[in-house]
Amino acid sequence: MIEKKAVMFARDDLERSISQGLSASMIIAAVVFAAYSVVLSSNFGVMDDYSLLFNAIVSGNDTLTLLIGAGRPLNAVLLDLGFRSVGSIENLAILRAITLVGIWLLGCGIYFFSRVHCISVISSLAIACGIVLLPSFQVYASWAQHFTTPFAGAIALLSAFILTPA
Repeated sequence: MIEKKAVMFARDDLERSISQGLSASMIIAAVVFAAYSVVLSSNFGVMDDYSLLFNAIVSGNDTLTLLIGAGRPLNAVLLDLGFRSVGSIENLAILRAITLVGIWLLGCGIYFFSRVHCISVISSLAIACGIVLLPSFQVYASWAQHFTTPFAGAIALLSAFILTPA
């Protein structure tokens, strides 16, 4: 009888944890979208976006060579592929949408990392939302060239999950 109650308690705890995680993910998505959705409806490019787009479409792999020489070969390939595939200033919003997905994933990762380390639900949510609303993320959301940056943060957070004991 005691074992059955323990299993039921563990199951209820797991269901509550999953429910809280899904709710937190939706709240973080709403915060990211509310804060940064303006970048999806505007057709603009920052000066660096124009040069990357021009090099990807017209003049070949100048940017690829430059970024590989700067020590960022994977980022160079991703930027080149991203800007080649959008092909126009109007479609830079696609890269910005990818950035918003990355910011959301990073925020969710921060929330779950905090929860694993026994921080309360409200505090974990506040930390995650606070981080994704920092000024640097405003820059990432508005510059199309930063569509890979939030994913780099998410990968770094994943390594922290792996290396840090709970």
